[in-house]
Amino acid sequence: MGYGETRLYYRNLRIKLLRKGELRSTFLKRRASFLINTFLVKPNNQERTGLVYFNRLRDRSFFNYIVKLTFSGIATSIEIRKNGQYRRSFQKNPAVNETP
Repeated sequence: MGYGETRLYYRNLRIKLLRKGELRSTFLKRRASFLINTFLVKPNNQERTGLVYFNRLRDRSFFNYIVKLTFSGIATSIEIRKNGQYRRSFQKNPAVNETP
């Protein structure tokens, strides 16, 4: 299990939805990008910290674990996921109460 905090500073963050190999987006993808940027993504971050949390799946590779940890920190930094969701998951985890 991985748990911690990260700081990701950015300004004027915009997300654009594309398919692999596309140079331009379609009308629907432009509308979806607009909605995501308007309602989900915080465009600036100067002081927020993101929470990093992921339970490792033993049947998957170590690199999968590292990528999932990284993306959990990015998702909470730009506030696609809330820190409270990860905190509740962390507190429900039975491995938290065990001491090595």
